Amino acid sequence: MTTTVQEVGAGCHAWLRLPGGWGQTNLGLVVGQGESLLIDTAWDQRLTRSMLDAISPHTDRAPISMLINTHPDCDHWWGNAELPGAEVLASDSCATAMREEATPEKLLALRRVAQLSGRVPGRAGAVGRYVGSMLAPFELGAVTLRFPDRTFKGRRTETIGGRAVELIDYGAAHTASDSVVLVPDARVLYTGDLL
Repeated sequence: MTTTVQEVGAGCHAWLRLPGGWGQTNLGLVVGQGESLLIDTAWDQRLTRSMLDAISPHTDRAPISMLINTHPDCDHWWGNAELPGAEVLASDSCATAMREEATPEKLLALRRVAQLSGRVPGRAGAVGRYVGSMLAPFELGAVTLRFPDRTFKGRRTETIGGRAVELIDYGAAHTASDSVVLVPDARVLYTGDLL
């Protein structure tokens, strides 16, 4: 797995995990004058710290002041605690779904069961090995959950370092709640897992 930061528009960047796959979230960064907006965090705090290190050439001069979580899948928000100084936003329905999703402790238990069942021959073992391998890279036992500080409904415009950024909640799509982030001046749309 390699990671890279690519500019996708003027002052808009993407942290990419290649070649991608289950739980290998891509994240967005919008840089304004003196502050930035982060779109989503990684599955765990270790990966989020790695992403923060990779984008630091942009955020050293424009610290992250706001974070938007596009949807309630854990690989898009379980790293939120790594940004204690940023305000966290999500749609109302996303914030509700975050509280109803599986906890890190439950996924840690699932990983243990999968590792045990992976020793069984045949299909049952294959499923266990598959689930165990998907969950293996993540430090589930070290996750501290941080929920949104503020929520929105429908469509909302925020200003980040003098740049207008539109948050658009599409409601249920990939999950119970999916939002996109539009940066009109750069003609960039961050879509979470919708594409």
